[in-house]
Amino acid sequence: MDEVTYKHQAMEEVLASYKRCLLTGTFFDDFYKALLGMSPTIREKFIHTDMARQEEIIKTGVTYLLKYFCNPGPLTMQKIVDIGESHAQAQYDIPPYMYGYWVSALMATVANHDPLFSATLERNWQMVLDHGISAIKSLYI
Repeated sequence: MDEVTYKHQAMEEVLASYKRCLLTGTFFDDFYKALLGMSPTIREKFIHTDMARQEEIIKTGVTYLLKYFCNPGPLTMQKIVDIGESHAQAQYDIPPYMYGYWVSALMATVANHDPLFSATLERNWQMVLDHGISAIKSLYI
């Protein structure tokens, strides 16, 4: 299997996993419980956040993050730039190290919500997320 086919297949598997997670109805509630439990600094970032609105925002954001991995279109690329800029020092000020917590919380939540979760799927998720997260972190100025 060539690299392009492999990457496309990995992205499709991750998108299917994400859809299964969303079907549980509590995916993002559980994700935020995990994330906010990881660090007092992270909890502070969400003190004044409307969590119902945040859930809608993150659903779309994760979709763009996943789609960014393999041949992203102009809209997806712009959304990743928008996320990176909004999370930079001048706005939400999410330092690059905090994305490690975010990915850990997301992966733990995926493992708990996707009945088809496996070591291979976890590697695919990690590969797909790393690509987009790297782009977002590069915009932290």
